[in-house]
Amino acid sequence: MIQTVRLFFQNYPSLLLILSGAISALAFAPTHSQFFAFIGFSSFFYHHVRKLENVKTAFWRGWFFGIGFNIASLYWIGNSFSTVDLWYLVPLGSICLPLTLAFFPAVVTALTVKVTDAKMGRFFAFCLFWSLSEWLMGWIFTGFPWTLVGYMWDLPQLQATAYIGIYGLSALTIFMLISLGSRRGSFIGLSILIWGCLWMGGNHRLSLYPIQETGVNMRIVQASISQKEKWQIEHFEDNLNRWIALSNLESERPLKAIIWSESSVPTFVADYPTIRYALTEAVPPDGYLIMGAPRKMVDSEGMHYYTSTLVLNDKSDIVATYDKSHLVPFGEYIPFKKVLKFSKLTAGSTDYSPGKGLMSLQLQGIPLFGPLICYEAIFSGAVVAPGVRPEWLLNQTNDAWYGKSSGPYQHLAIVRTRAIEEGLPLIRSANNGISAVIDPMGRIVHRLELDEIGFIDFDLPKPLTIPTFFSRYQYLGFWLIVLAYAALTLLFRNKKD
Repeated sequence: MIQTVRLFFQNYPSLLLILSGAISALAFAPTHSQFFAFIGFSSFFYHHVRKLENVKTAFWRGWFFGIGFNIASLYWIGNSFSTVDLWYLVPLGSICLPLTLAFFPAVVTALTVKVTDAKMGRFFAFCLFWSLSEWLMGWIFTGFPWTLVGYMWDLPQLQATAYIGIYGLSALTIFMLISLGSRRGSFIGLSILIWGCLWMGGNHRLSLYPIQETGVNMRIVQASISQKEKWQIEHFEDNLNRWIALSNLESERPLKAIIWSESSVPTFVADYPTIRYALTEAVPPDGYLIMGAPRKMVDSEGMHYYTSTLVLNDKSDIVATYDKSHLVPFGEYIPFKKVLKFSKLTAGSTDYSPGKGLMSLQLQGIPLFGPLICYEAIFSGAVVAPGVRPEWLLNQTNDAWYGKSSGPYQHLAIVRTRAIEEGLPLIRSANNGISAVIDPMGRIVHRLELDEIGFIDFDLPKPLTIPTFFSRYQYLGFWLIVLAYAALTLLFRNKKD
């Protein structure tokens, strides 16, 4: 049986590459099976990078590995099309996007084989080019840094992001992942040492900073409105009543704010005084309702539509707004619209406009906070507005697009890393989950599970008193690791094993 399987994969190596990539993706949430990433990456490096001579062959083998890795990691994106009955576009998210992202590992593999044929040189070259490719994924075509290998780790190892950020942790992670494939005891031993330092150092850091609270009490409401019913006018009143009813349930302590998710009120609230007045039922006395809703504005260039965070007081006044600045391609606008002749996935035929950029909001009785709508929170080093530093981050999102899949779990794992990097608590309000209260160490203090209807009453955690190294110096740690890989690649480039 084993011999038959071996012969099969020898005849069809592309299938083995896809399988290696796919099992590597099991390291991400919700499974966090890091063992499979070590097997998948080390097998790929040993069989298809370490000894390969042809650059073209290397490119395609890297591409097939990337196909498996990205399809298994990102299959859930296709659900966003199916939830609005655009079934014919499901392959665009579940297959076409992974096929495109697979070019990153393809180029990494080709460059590795191109620059050196020395085995040690290739080890460091692969680490170098993989690290750079992940950084580029955060910037090219508005960026999509979702599948960074550093996200595979548990809370203790993630503490390193407070110093070197997620890109730096990923750069160390790729060294560990391919160390078995190097077949060098020194690299394997160093990988064990790195893992041990990350684990012990992370646990030590967690012990130094227990959870501390501000005394400001708030409530996250999770109404779990289905994506199809959210924008249907016949369900508008019932949906709004659910949000309000959950907001009005008795609390043990006086609340300063009620927090609803992205697009929780799917209409232009500012244009309808009667709706604003109805919403005051959800506002605590002398407090605020922080909700997600669309907003529109007319200027000399015409009408603009925004995905926004609105803050309503108990007198039905909108006292603060934030317009989402980093929009989702296809979800909120259509790139290359002259070629792609279909509408965005969100309601309405007109594209949304980007806001003016990140900002912090100040409300009386509530510490300064930075709103982040949906996937704005996945961009490392780009979640805090310049100027006065906020004391907490608010991530309002709607993962109902993706159904019961790994997507919402991965999204939660990603955004909690922003809390660790910045040393700021992060409050996450999701339409259908996973809503959570995350302290500045990345500990999930409270959570509401996927599709659960309910609320979380919480005391806002305090930020760290001293900003993290990463929040002050950003990618410095990452670039130092990259420079080390580049130097070692050059050092061993011509040294034959």
